[in-house]
Amino acid sequence: MKEDKKNNDLLTKLNELLKDEKELMILKGQLQSPEKQIKEDGQIYYTFTLKTVKKYTNDLYSTGFSTYYIVIPTSVSAKLSDDDIKDMKGNEVLVLLDPSCRTKIITARESGNKYKVNHNINLYCIDIMKVRDVERTIDNSKVISL
Repeated sequence: MKEDKKNNDLLTKLNELLKDEKELMILKGQLQSPEKQIKEDGQIYYTFTLKTVKKYTNDLYSTGFSTYYIVIPTSVSAKLSDDDIKDMKGNEVLVLLDPSCRTKIITARESGNKYKVNHNINLYCIDIMKVRDVERTIDNSKVISL
């Protein structure tokens, strides 16, 4: 019961934060594979993948991850430099996203009640912020020579 109240309080705060906004997505993860793209008219935009960690239990081996493909549109890319993207690469970032989703329901011809739902979701970055540097060091004292 206490957990339900905590979730309800969080949802109330989120509702106040969103105000009139109906679609907003926030992800935190590691920015990977950034690529600079140039449109035919010379405008620059970026794309990258974001790796998010999913911790299912307290067990170290019960960890999974999701990977998202994200586009930084030209309007947002204009505020970023190549050095900004280079600084965020491989590090943890917080990304505010505008999702665009189209759902297509496909019904089977032989049976009118069987169907498949196909989701096409595109994620567009509204804003991005580096949260922390991800340390990628190996403790040499733990390496065993064979």
